[in-house]
Amino acid sequence: MKKIIFIVPLLLVGCVQLIPTVKKTGENTYFLKTNGSALASPNRLTNKLNKKADTLCKGKGYEKLSDDLSLKKSMAYTTQAGPVPVGQITATLNIKCND
Repeated sequence: MKKIIFIVPLLLVGCVQLIPTVKKTGENTYFLKTNGSALASPNRLTNKLNKKADTLCKGKGYEKLSDDLSLKKSMAYTTQAGPVPVGQITATLNIKCND
């Protein structure tokens, strides 16, 4: 029973990686944002944003106006195997599509 109580939250925390959200901020400019759990790879999140940017710009390329990777981790669970990280990673990208 103790194993089930530990595994279920771990699976839920490890699976929380959202689809990038997109906000049009002007003519050919977009703000993209994605979130992941503390177990998510920062490279994976930035790759998601870059793929979404390529799709938005229809393969014509884009200029990065700004980008940010905010990493917030905390160790909330301590188990016999060691601490389990929980928290969230947020990656953002502000782009302008090439004409």
